[in-house]
Amino acid sequence: MSNSNRFTSEFVSKCHPDKHAGNVSDSILEATLENCG
Repeated sequence: MSNSNRFTSEFVSKCHPDKHAGNVSDSILEATLENCG
């Protein structure tokens, strides 16, 4: 697993516990980054 994927998994776990990193598109992740800091 790459660092970016690990970060995404941890980030999604914190900000969107109902979603899994593998199901999050780049656009959704970018929007979430803005909302979740």
